[in-house]
Amino acid sequence: MREPTTYELTMVFGSFAFYWAVDLIARQVWPRLLPEELFKSTPRSVLMIGRHTMDVVACFIFIYLAMKAEGEEEFQKMWSMEPMQRIYTQNDTCNMLAMVQIAYQVKNLIDSYVCGDGWIFYVHHFMAGFIAFFACNPFLHAYAPFFLGHVEISTALLCVLGLFDDNHGVAGLGDMFPKTKVVMGVLFACGFIPLRCVIWPYMSYFVWQDLLEVWKLGPHSEGVILFFLVGNIILTGMQFFWLGEIVLTAKRELMATKDTTTGRTKSQKAE
Repeated sequence: MREPTTYELTMVFGSFAFYWAVDLIARQVWPRLLPEELFKSTPRSVLMIGRHTMDVVACFIFIYLAMKAEGEEEFQKMWSMEPMQRIYTQNDTCNMLAMVQIAYQVKNLIDSYVCGDGWIFYVHHFMAGFIAFFACNPFLHAYAPFFLGHVEISTALLCVLGLFDDNHGVAGLGDMFPKTKVVMGVLFACGFIPLRCVIWPYMSYFVWQDLLEVWKLGPHSEGVILFFLVGNIILTGMQFFWLGEIVLTAKRELMATKDTTTGRTKSQKAE
């Protein structure tokens, strides 16, 4: 492990301050743009809309950096390298991506505590933050654009969808814009399932191949390699756990819609 440079520390703390600035500004701006009644009865809605605005902005940064890295010639050369060289080759854009992710996961830990998200989110943010931290050494930059960048497409969609939930977003927004809520739900599912339940395990296979090859050769810390391997198992398991949550939520929403439609039909017949 090497000492972080002044540039890296500045990037992490600067990103952390930027995320807070976006969050706090959003709390002031959105209540002035959306109907006033959405925020009068539930002050928590102001907190949630600030948080999720920050999430979406952060995700766009991650996706941009991932695309930028993949377009660089030096990055593309990594896939023709041997595992040992590929794992330790640094890409400056991937390093920046890891640093802004560290700041984001720290911000997320605070938000999860304040909002009472639950233990599984603490575990996720902790694991993701430490993986980004170890990546700055450098380590596994070849896989950073996907795991730290492209997967956040589904996170951005989830955060927008979350705004329509009375418990995790702006209370009443879903009732005010029901069709938009349905569209965002479909878009989220279309992003989450291929990215996190299909491509994620596929990319994880190659991560494991490279890590086990380096472990066999023995120059790297076994603790760090084990952390990445166990972390990958835990985070992969979470993707499928959340897939189950998506299916159950979709089923409940469909049943609620069906009950509402049936009730209206009976009411119309009675009239």
